[in-house]
Amino acid sequence: MKNLFVVPFIALVLAFAANLSAISPVAGEDAPSIGGCSWVVNAPAEDNIANLQGEVIMVEAWGINCPPCRALIPHLNALHTEYADKGLHIFAFHRQAATAEKLKSFCEDNGMVYPVASSGAGSYNTGGGIPKCWIIGVDGKIKYAGHPNAADGVIKEELAKIKFLGLGRADIHEDLEKSAKAYIDGDLEKAREEALKAKEDEADDETVVADADYILEKVSATYNNLKTAADSAKEERNYLKAQRYFEQIEEAFGKAEEAEAAKEALDAFKDDKDIRAEIKAAESLEKTASKLEGKDADDITKALDRFLGSSKNEGTFAAELAEQAKSEDDPVSFILSSLKN
Repeated sequence: MKNLFVVPFIALVLAFAANLSAISPVAGEDAPSIGGCSWVVNAPAEDNIANLQGEVIMVEAWGINCPPCRALIPHLNALHTEYADKGLHIFAFHRQAATAEKLKSFCEDNGMVYPVASSGAGSYNTGGGIPKCWIIGVDGKIKYAGHPNAADGVIKEELAKIKFLGLGRADIHEDLEKSAKAYIDGDLEKAREEALKAKEDEADDETVVADADYILEKVSATYNNLKTAADSAKEERNYLKAQRYFEQIEEAFGKAEEAEAAKEALDAFKDDKDIRAEIKAAESLEKTASKLEGKDADDITKALDRFLGSSKNEGTFAAELAEQAKSEDDPVSFILSSLKN
């Protein structure tokens, strides 16, 4: 009687596996979204695949109880270190049973430097075993789906195609190339001026107008992000971080009104004795933390206690940060990431 259920059960399992394989992205398809992600370590500044078009993405499915997956960690670390600033984004999604805390601990113990999530990945199903990865090319299409060991050639081939790093587009009208280059170089004033000029000169060309508007929106969004970050840091009394954001705005916008507003904010910092003291204390803490990289826990605690014992730092945001850092797993990284923009 048992045999009556074996065949249907096997058929169901095979059908389920086939279904997973069918809905998993394959080479040549448009890359689907990775959905909402719970990043455990190294959360990326941008995880919306649509906003990363023009660059290269590796989506990896892996697990801490998978020996081949663990063996790949040094290689993926090397890829991230070599190519992250050249347009490669690695998003690793854990596919085995583990608490977020356990996963975080594993990632930190193994020195993983690329983003790792405990959930998300959308329709990037393995359709079989792990590890598995998908390489998304500059045109937003899947270029490779398979074992990560065989992906390096595709990654390098796609990286060579990147024209406008950070623009979020694989290509743009030739009349907007000067604007795009200025945007990439961080000269937002010139990017806007060139976009407006192209839009005015080719008002009847819908493609030029659309691409100009795209860059203008990018410039506006970048400014809004910088201004919001500066204001938030200021609200938290993290004046060193706020100062750096305002300096970035001033440099990016040259003589434009955004730069003038940033300069006014910076001048106000210079004129305020309490803010100057806050910035000086934060700079001192940052210098202290930088010297503590690689030191053992006791040395770090002693150094932070000495910092806290100085009357110059008493009551400052930096003192609060140093005190909080003592309870963190990695006090040095916590301090440096809190003060840098």
